[in-house]
Amino acid sequence: MEQVYTTTSSIMLAETNQLDIIDLSNSKYNESCFDTIGRIQAAVKITRLNIIASEMFMETLIEIIGCVPDIDSLVISSLEMIPIRCLSTEEAKTLRLLSVKNVITKVRLHQMNDLAPVKFLLHLCRRMKYLDVDCTKKVLPETILRFILMHKIKRISRLPVLCLKIPEADIDIVDKLKSSNDIEQLCFDYKIEQIGNKIYLRLFA
Repeated sequence: MEQVYTTTSSIMLAETNQLDIIDLSNSKYNESCFDTIGRIQAAVKITRLNIIASEMFMETLIEIIGCVPDIDSLVISSLEMIPIRCLSTEEAKTLRLLSVKNVITKVRLHQMNDLAPVKFLLHLCRRMKYLDVDCTKKVLPETILRFILMHKIKRISRLPVLCLKIPEADIDIVDKLKSSNDIEQLCFDYKIEQIGNKIYLRLFA
């Protein structure tokens, strides 16, 4: 398929039915942006969404995902600047419906500096089977591992693979995680390994 550019320079459709959104800082006040995404979705079944914007409102992300109901893969550069706040009644209702209806199974999050974006994505993507997160020095791997395992038990039963990218290779990190009481208490059958600066936790049913 020939590469297509929309009338909005911040949105690009790649050859693999992949939609790249580069800048939506003003989209909260510009409904034509969502009209453009809707027209693309009507012409081409979008299966992968890349959010490269450096700033985005949480409700904007909810609305975008609502516009592309067929996406299986979601990649987000950063949710650091999203105001994690109490949603309005209508926004909360939309989020609940979207969390049930969307078919996102693979999520990749870059630049994670706190747990709030991860919590939001776990709530939004209930069918998630693969989660890939870049840790930083502000959030230790064992912290996010404990957090995700608790959410898995409460809400997500189908997340078999978790990948954590650590800032620096630590030859002792896997041993530390293996000795964690949280893993032993929350996981009955699992495999954990480190390949370079990535840690993989595979959970078996």
